[in-house]
Amino acid sequence: KMNTYNNYYIKYNYNNNKLYNYNKLYNNNNSKRYINNNKLYIMNMKRYMSLYNKDKLYIMNMKRDMSLYNKDKLGPYLSGLIEGNGTIWVPEYNNKTKPLINIIFHIMNKPLADYLCNMLNIGKVYDRSNKGKYCIWQLTKIEDLYIFINLINGYLRTPKYETLIKLINWMNMYIDNNKLNNNNNNINYIKYKSIDNSLLMNNGWLSGFSDMNSNFIMMMNKKRTNNMIKLNYNLEIKQLYKNNNNNFNYYNLMMNIANLFNNNLLIKMKNMKLKNNNYKTYYLYNISINNNMNNLLLVNNYYMKYPLLSIKYLNYMNWSNLLLNIHNNNNSFTNINSINLYNKLIINNNNINRIINNYNWKHLNNNYYMK
Repeated sequence: KMNTYNNYYIKYNYNNNKLYNYNKLYNNNNSKRYINNNKLYIMNMKRYMSLYNKDKLYIMNMKRDMSLYNKDKLGPYLSGLIEGNGTIWVPEYNNKTKPLINIIFHIMNKPLADYLCNMLNIGKVYDRSNKGKYCIWQLTKIEDLYIFINLINGYLRTPKYETLIKLINWMNMYIDNNKLNNNNNNINYIKYKSIDNSLLMNNGWLSGFSDMNSNFIMMMNKKRTNNMIKLNYNLEIKQLYKNNNNNFNYYNLMMNIANLFNNNLLIKMKNMKLKNNNYKTYYLYNISINNNMNNLLLVNNYYMKYPLLSIKYLNYMNWSNLLLNIHNNNNSFTNINSINLYNKLIINNNNINRIINNYNWKHLNNNYYMK
């Protein structure tokens, strides 16, 4: 049902004569737009939308225009995020509970979590700073999971791929049951794609992964004769994933990252003490590059092409600025120009909390993944 009021329209959606939501549609410079949940969207941005009511799935629109982002760019980045510090939980299908996806951010990165949540209009962000220094972007609604799966499908590189397959199977059973119950054939099954074995340099997966697990470090090594700058890139992941399939582990992935930056991979095996004097073995994979100019330049080239989106972007930009300054001064980590620059940058780093609190996150505007 459509009613007209002045320069905009109100569209009412009914189910069994019961109003369940409405959209305001209006013209702005001759372009159609709509409001949903008090958020403004361009009209041609069609979204997977559905309403879940008991055992029925009502599909409103199963197409989404990607005018605001590029799936081939954003998909790998989101995959890196969830594989860096996220979980996919899939219950048995006959269980009354439904799947969920959690991506955990440091509380300093809550603006990024809010940005992704609002931009895609899926899930909710929960502030957990009262329990720890983190927040959670959580997806529980069926339509939200459907959208997110289609974004990351084909871009996962870690053992979480196996859990994604379980989630896709769960969703397809859910879709199948709703087609039988509602005679609704508008929604498509999800076809799972293979694990991504493409070159890491081909997309921004590593940037999403690094937003969760990397560090860009600047230090001064003071010596008797002269001071020397120490630049470090560090990437570390702990494998706690229960997996007996040797085709899906972190070793091959981390070796590929190490090879990308022409570096070695350090592997440590540790035992975690559990209850009843039991132990759980896990592996720690670490890539660390210290003052190796050629390797650090490889690192810098990657993140210049596929930018970070978290607050680490600020650390990286200072780190990159100093790295290039040293490179332009005959690769000398002891030259006075670079040391002076380091002293200026380190003052900013010492005030990082104040800088973060005042930062407007402008690097998210028109970022690489949205073009």
